[in-house]
Amino acid sequence: MFTAIFNMLRGYRRSFNALERAILGEVQRAIPEHVRQAFAQRLIDINMVQPILGGQEINLYERRNGNVLFGNEGRVLSTDASILIATVELHSTDEMSCRTASLFCGNGVLTSLEFNLPSEHADIEKVSAMSVSITPEAPWT
Repeated sequence: MFTAIFNMLRGYRRSFNALERAILGEVQRAIPEHVRQAFAQRLIDINMVQPILGGQEINLYERRNGNVLFGNEGRVLSTDASILIATVELHSTDEMSCRTASLFCGNGVLTSLEFNLPSEHADIEKVSAMSVSITPEAPWT
């Protein structure tokens, strides 16, 4: 219980917010079909969401018994290197909701979501469209 309180004070969350869920859903639909189930499993396994710099960078962890895990069930890349897998352009008439999001994998699994500007005031309800670009040279499993 102490760990949960400490994590809350540090700004960690156990789940994605609406904007993050929408972006991750769009990327999941755009990635190659044969890795979608593994990507979905990684999203289920992530139990620590760490937004920093006003949500400009969001680190994603699966943490069990104090250890950060990179489970094979969520592996979508054949490399352990940190690699950009997708870029998502958020279109909106609201300046605070116009953002570019980049998704990165490390150790073959999704590890971070990074925005070009802080996302803490972006509102998915004000986003009119999203454009997803998948990294063409990504070494999918």
